[in-house]
Amino acid sequence: YPANSISTGTQRRMQSSTIKGSIQVTIPSLTSQTFSMNVEIPQNTEMNFTVDLGKLTGITPWMPNEWGQQMLYEFQVNFINDQKVSDVGKKRGFGFREIVLVQKPLPGGRSFYFQVNGVAVPVHGSNWIPSFALDNSNASVNTTSLEPLFISLANSHQNMIRNWGGM
Repeated sequence: YPANSISTGTQRRMQSSTIKGSIQVTIPSLTSQTFSMNVEIPQNTEMNFTVDLGKLTGITPWMPNEWGQQMLYEFQVNFINDQKVSDVGKKRGFGFREIVLVQKPLPGGRSFYFQVNGVAVPVHGSNWIPSFALDNSNASVNTTSLEPLFISLANSHQNMIRNWGGM
């Protein structure tokens, strides 16, 4: 047997079947606090995690088009392994909001409307069939092609889109 065959077999036996570390979330524009969660992830597995941000204060809630500010906060997420080595992380923008579908009993039926952050908001929207639903590719899904669409929707006073044919 060649020497590298034995070495490869030994390395496989020594590797752990899980990756241990922590997920760390920071929101610099809102708080200096770092939120973290210890995790164990089976190798070659994708997983979703929910990191509890506790009770944050001083938040400007995100509101729909023409109903207030669409405040976005930038957050940074990193995975730090048990040897304290961090990945490059991800930065994303997000808004805090609570959306509730209200269906209260009425004579002959029920109400059907949305409350956003406690405010009843009438829906003004469109149905959208993404072009990639028809051609079975994602070639047209990019900022350059989608941004004009969303600007047009906002300029026409719309605040909701029903996505048909999504993945």
